[in-house]
Amino acid sequence: MNEQALLKYMPLDAQLVVELGCGEGLLGAKWLSMQPFGVYVGVEAEAAEARKGSDRLSRVHVLEPQQVTM
Repeated sequence: MNEQALLKYMPLDAQLVVELGCGEGLLGAKWLSMQPFGVYVGVEAEAAEARKGSDRLSRVHVLEPQQVTM
């Protein structure tokens, strides 16, 4: 599913969105263009992707799967 299709399921009145697996932040960038006062936090396992996303999103955190314990 592409970003445009996903956007219709995302509330524009939300103040905070957290995306797991944000990649380069393309979905978040589109959402922020429609909700400039919102906060979009991305979580990404790939550091290179997270660096690209950090230019587009409010915040991006790198979390490698092996760091997660349950």
